[in-house]
Amino acid sequence: YEYLIKQLEITNNKVFILSGWISEYVIDERLIEKFRYLLKKGVNIYIGYGYQSNGRHLDNQHTERALLNLRNLYREKIKYSYEGELVVAKFPNHQKIFLVDNVVTVVGSANWLSNKSFKNEEYSIAVNSEVFSIRESERLLKLFKKHNPNYRYWFLNMEKINISVIQDLLKT
Repeated sequence: YEYLIKQLEITNNKVFILSGWISEYVIDERLIEKFRYLLKKGVNIYIGYGYQSNGRHLDNQHTERALLNLRNLYREKIKYSYEGELVVAKFPNHQKIFLVDNVVTVVGSANWLSNKSFKNEEYSIAVNSEVFSIRESERLLKLFKKHNPNYRYWFLNMEKINISVIQDLLKT
């Protein structure tokens, strides 16, 4: 979590954060404030989650609270015309990736969006390669576009409807 925060402080262009799960324990006020700062300065933020077991991802109250925090930030972004883009996408995902500005890509076992304390042994590698990061960035952009072409619709309209219901609607 602290590594994530430190890297966000020096982000200037875009950031991808992918994890199987998302939780309010990580998407807390401190992280939302960092995201707000980045959006104001024009940084694009891509958040992907959605580990599937038995063919579907089971959201819980911690997931829904995290998404509420992000949705409120998205509405604020629209209201105040923040320059950066906030893309939150739910798709079958177990990748754990943190990519910053096509400069560094961290891959490994850390669930960036759901685990703040890392009580289990985790192992990740930071690849400081512009070539690798650009390739990963391009791959991840395609992944986001493939799985969530209408993300704004479901992201903004999920307050009273269960997220899985909306995802099912988008598939039809």
